[in-house]
Amino acid sequence: MANIYKGVGVSWGVGSTAVTTVFGTFKLQSRDAGLTSETEMLKDENGVTAAKVYFDQKTEATFEYCPTDASAGGAVAPTLPTIGAIFTVTDTTAATYIAGTTWLCDDVQVKSSNTSITRVTVKATKYPGITA
Repeated sequence: MANIYKGVGVSWGVGSTAVTTVFGTFKLQSRDAGLTSETEMLKDENGVTAAKVYFDQKTEATFEYCPTDASAGGAVAPTLPTIGAIFTVTDTTAATYIAGTTWLCDDVQVKSSNTSITRVTVKATKYPGITA
């Protein structure tokens, strides 16, 4: 099915793909990402903020995917990344802050239900100073 766009341009869907084997075979359902940092504020003698320093900038993301298998039918056991695993993400729709290497897996959660497909949620962080 082709999308039909009217009006202003929008970014539709999830264009991210993990290009490593730590996720196994999957269909990415969603991704949330943001830039963040630590901060330090300097106050003057009256307690008024006179300066603010931003440091240790990083990108944090959450990826949700459904494990899949090329064969039709049957249950599929999810392939889970290990904590600390490094993976690479490519992205065709989002800004370059999503794409890149050295995403570090921080947290993995698996949600299963008798009325839904198994979903895996991976929280990860990308630090500019960590390259391997």
